[in-house]
Amino acid sequence: MLHPPPSPEIPAAPYLLVVDDDPIFAALLAEVLRRGGFQLTVASGVAEALTAIAARRPDLAILDILLAEESGLDLAARLRDDFEIPFMMLSGLDDAETVQRANDLGALAYLLKATDARQWILTVVTAMMHASERQQLRVGESRFAHALTDNRATSMAVGVLMERQRVDRRQAFEMLRARARAERRKIGEVAEELLLSLEKLNSWAEVRPGNGGTPRKL
Repeated sequence: MLHPPPSPEIPAAPYLLVVDDDPIFAALLAEVLRRGGFQLTVASGVAEALTAIAARRPDLAILDILLAEESGLDLAARLRDDFEIPFMMLSGLDDAETVQRANDLGALAYLLKATDARQWILTVVTAMMHASERQQLRVGESRFAHALTDNRATSMAVGVLMERQRVDRRQAFEMLRARARAERRKIGEVAEELLLSLEKLNSWAEVRPGNGGTPRKL
């Protein structure tokens, strides 16, 4: 029995949606994937695929490019834009233009039907690992944006670091987070401390001989 290699980033029992209007090939692919430890639903077209998605969201969709009702590439765009479901393409075609279109849409892999069945699971597992990496990146970006908008002090401290250290927004935030981790404190607390220190620094008056005692901002 084939099994996908263990990976902490991939669900224990990944659920796939296979969309292919060739019943013979779809049945063969489904059998191979089930033996590999995957759960899945097979849909013969777009309508069945959308019904299946409504019932259960797949971890990955495997889409045949040539479908009777609608191009698999069009369905891929809908999955990307309307559902944010990762997908890979399945086809008997191996022309550069089709592969490029699939890549432009964000396909995680391109599986040829003529490929040895022993390679199918490895291709699917690779696609799922790429999907996990993209998801982690989206989560990281979301947390980053939330941290800046949710805490005014953090946002201001990031701005200070950007100016003083000549770094971009992401690098400034990572500097702030690294200090918070090192001191085992919340980012907001470290940010507020930084702003307080800056405020104190700017409030100091430098009195120079001959300037009449006029305070000057540092």
